[in-house]
This record gives sequence, structure tokens and C-alpha cells, in this order.
Amino acid sequence: MTYKYYLRELVGLAIVVSVVFGVLSVLLDLYALMAWCEHQDSIAHVFFHESFYFIAFLIPPYFLWKFINRPDLVSAAQQYQASIAHVFFHESFYFIAFLIPPYFLWKFINRPDLVSAAQQYQASKLELERSL
Repeated sequence: MTYKYYLRELVGLAIVVSVVFGVLSVLLDLYALMAWCEHQDSIAHVFFHESFYFIAFLIPPYFLWKFINRPDLVSAAQQYQASIAHVFFHESFYFIAFLIPPYFLWKFINRPDLVSAAQQYQASKLELERSL
């Protein structure tokens, strides 16, 4: 089950890379066309030559998409994600403990006696600065 999940993720990444390289091929062809229209044949030749190898990346996404949507891979991925979600849900309760101390620290810092002591300290500090 884990193997199929990671296989599906890896194939999905291959689809993304193939689409990006396919779009790069089309963009390089457009740049070659613009350079050719401006009578810069050497630049157009370079752009077309560079884009020619990327054309191969336009074909694989279809077959990879067919492979990634096989029922056994989809069900294995869903089962794996459900099992991982269950584990993370139970593990997240331990992190709630980190949310509780800031509340009590905030309550402690804002005690009226501490606030008044801080204000008195600030006032005495200002008086001392004025006297100098």
C-alpha cells in the first residue's frame, strides 16, 4: 500500500515535469517564430533546435495520467492517506499542550500588581532621566 502511494506520487511529479518541459518547447517555438519573423535566422535556428528535444515531453503526460488513475493505485493511495491522517490526528493532541502555557503566562504577566510595578518603574526611570 505504501509502495503504491509513493509510486503514484512519483508518477504525478513526472507528469508535472513533463508538462513544464512541453510548455517550454512551445515557448521556444514561439520565440523561434518571432525571431524568424524579424529575419534573425540564426537565433530562430537555435531556438527551434533547442525546442525540438522538448517536444517528446508532450506525449508522456497522457499515458502517465492513465497509469496514475488506475483503480488499484487510487484505492491504495486513499487507504494510505486515511491511515496517515488517523495517526496525525492522534499525534496532534500532544501539541495542544504547547498552546496552554502561553495563556497562563499572559494571565501572569498582566496581573494588576505586576502592571502597576512596571508603570512605577517606567515613571521613576523618566524622573531620573529628567533630573540628569
